[in-house]
Amino acid sequence: LVNGKEFFGNDPKIATKNLPKEIIDKIQVVDTKTKSEEFTGKAGNPDDKTINVTIKEDKNKGYFARATAGGGTEGRYELSGIGNYFKDDLRLSVLASSNNINSSGFSMDEVFDMMGGRGR
Repeated sequence: LVNGKEFFGNDPKIATKNLPKEIIDKIQVVDTKTKSEEFTGKAGNPDDKTINVTIKEDKNKGYFARATAGGGTEGRYELSGIGNYFKDDLRLSVLASSNNINSSGFSMDEVFDMMGGRGR
């Protein structure tokens, strides 16, 4: 989590790979609880942990992106990119793809991860 919320989906590597150490205020490790356990007050599995990264209030903004490009024989090409922007509670992602090889450019897992879920 980042500031107590999922950060561009549920993959922790998105936060750990893209947030520079200079903007981090503190890191907390807490017991993970399901929504039911939170509601009823029951204890969760002590082996399940959640990491919450807190960003310094004046540094809670930024962007990161990824782009790929490829070309081949007979004019074949594939381009794709994803851009992510965050500021305070705002999270914005843009996915773009172009090709002439009948490829979606992104796996469904990547698309659902950026949307913060898997169709649940």
